[in-house]
Amino acid sequence: MKFRYVDFYLLILVSLCVVIFGITGCGEDDDNAEPIPRNPTMQKERRTGVLDLSTSNLEPKDLKVITFAGESGLDNEGNFSILAPEADKPQLLFFNSRSTNNPIYIGVYNPDTQEVEANEVSIALALTLINPYLIFTNAEQRQEYLQAVRQNPRFEELVSLLQDAYQTEATTALDYDSNPIVFQVMVQLMKEAMESLSVQAAPAPGHSLCEAIRRI
Repeated sequence: MKFRYVDFYLLILVSLCVVIFGITGCGEDDDNAEPIPRNPTMQKERRTGVLDLSTSNLEPKDLKVITFAGESGLDNEGNFSILAPEADKPQLLFFNSRSTNNPIYIGVYNPDTQEVEANEVSIALALTLINPYLIFTNAEQRQEYLQAVRQNPRFEELVSLLQDAYQTEATTALDYDSNPIVFQVMVQLMKEAMESLSVQAAPAPGHSLCEAIRRI
């Protein structure tokens, strides 16, 4: 399968913006706007974990954790406990600045282990999960994709770039203008991971990620 790099790059950036704006909102608050009602039938589960801030100059009190079911603070050690929608696939948790509401860290909930990882490794995984080509995939296909991502040498490169970015200035680590190389490596990693799956895929239709991508 051949990819047009520029089109793919733009598609990923648009998807990233949609997810981030969905978490942070945009523009100033409108006091007259009607609140969006939460779905009363949504099944919720509790997510607990520890945000690793060892490579940044931020304190846990500077951040809040956000899911699509609510938000909560962190204790002095970075521990958090928050409700989130029930999930049978990897789920993102955003750690936003209390002062700007911009996302600073991204955690990933693993439904297999029922644990949340929240550090530079989870951020690298989260960035590769914000991928429109994964929308119509099943759990097996997503697992194939994540395995391909982790096995690619660019994954360690992406983690290293993120660590450097957080050591330099945590509040702008996920800002494209401040760290364009992070997003460039992210897109290249996603592209290569999917291309590797298209080469290694079994011929049986409906059982590989590349088959799902071809149908999109």
